[in-house]
Amino acid sequence: TRGNVPALVIATRDEIVAAGIEALLVGDGYSVVARCSSEDDLLRSSEVYRPDIIVLAENIVEQEATKMVLQLRAHNRSVAIIFLLEEIDATTIADLLALRVEGILLSTACARTLIDCVESVCHGRKWVDPHLLRHLAMAERPSQIASNLTSREGEIARLVSLGLRNKEIARDLDL
Repeated sequence: TRGNVPALVIATRDEIVAAGIEALLVGDGYSVVARCSSEDDLLRSSEVYRPDIIVLAENIVEQEATKMVLQLRAHNRSVAIIFLLEEIDATTIADLLALRVEGILLSTACARTLIDCVESVCHGRKWVDPHLLRHLAMAERPSQIASNLTSREGEIARLVSLGLRNKEIARDLDL
């Protein structure tokens, strides 16, 4: 923290994205102390600047995201990490929870959402992108629906989801 203003590091391979995030944050009164475009640069900046928050884009992580988060915390135990997620489908709920980050933000988020996330994390709260939450909630519905099906209906639904045609399904189920 630089005089009550949280210090942030932005880590993404996309220069224009980094510049945009920095402009938004600086415009809202935050201090961006570094922009990094590689893991090595991020680890160095984390050690040198000891930021309060790191905005970590998925595209900068060469190894497993969990390992990267652990390395950053080894350099600075109190750093809060906001993980900038590229695609919803690429990550499971368990993967997101295993990251143990303070914020999860979709790269498609609007400017206000980014500021809301940073503000929330600054106040010590966890934050998950509302669009991601909505997607995860929708992903849960099929399993709830499936639990209401008989075993035969479930088998038919499984075969339909595999792209089988009616005649192929009938043959498979000996109908």
